[in-house]
Amino acid sequence: MDDAKIDVRYIGRFIRKYQTDLAHVRHVAALSGKLFRELISVHKLDASCSELLEVSALMHDVGHFISERKHHEHGEYLILNDPLLDGMEEGARRTAACLARNHRKRGDAGLEQWTDSTQLNAVRSLIAILRIADVLDYEHRQEANIRAEVVMRGEERTIALTTKGMDLQRYEKKIRKKSQPAADHWQHVLLFQSEGCVFRIEPNKETAG
Repeated sequence: MDDAKIDVRYIGRFIRKYQTDLAHVRHVAALSGKLFRELISVHKLDASCSELLEVSALMHDVGHFISERKHHEHGEYLILNDPLLDGMEEGARRTAACLARNHRKRGDAGLEQWTDSTQLNAVRSLIAILRIADVLDYEHRQEANIRAEVVMRGEERTIALTTKGMDLQRYEKKIRKKSQPAADHWQHVLLFQSEGCVFRIEPNKETAG
């Protein structure tokens, strides 16, 4: 991943241009950064990738300006084509666009553009983190928080995700859908838990990254 510093000033102008829900994307960016730090032993990415992840989180919902339907695709287009982002390093811009495209739905669109396995692994890890952070603020209320801990039980590798401020039982189906790519890519069981609710997301072996 590219280590170039990102000028957050034009990122701010960009997200305001498209009337982004600033409270939501800032909360998702904060959760993304927290998960990145707590899961560094799993994804093994350089700390510099955290800045790109958090910037991408700030931009992931700009496509809503065009339409809620397929807003992930619209967001990808805007990030790649708006002149406000022309100062962004090309690789970082492509990564941010890919994260916007994959923060919902299947989570694997456009990954073929990365032929280097190390870079592909990094992009998939950033997508995985963003998807978890985003679903935690599904109601756009900025009440949810999370703590991630990696646990080894024999040969089983588990990421324990303890949440507060979100009704896990109510949103279990959405959380499972958004978090499955993380379990598959990292080949870890995801154990979501809060007061009164616990569920596991098992990795699919055939989709190991």
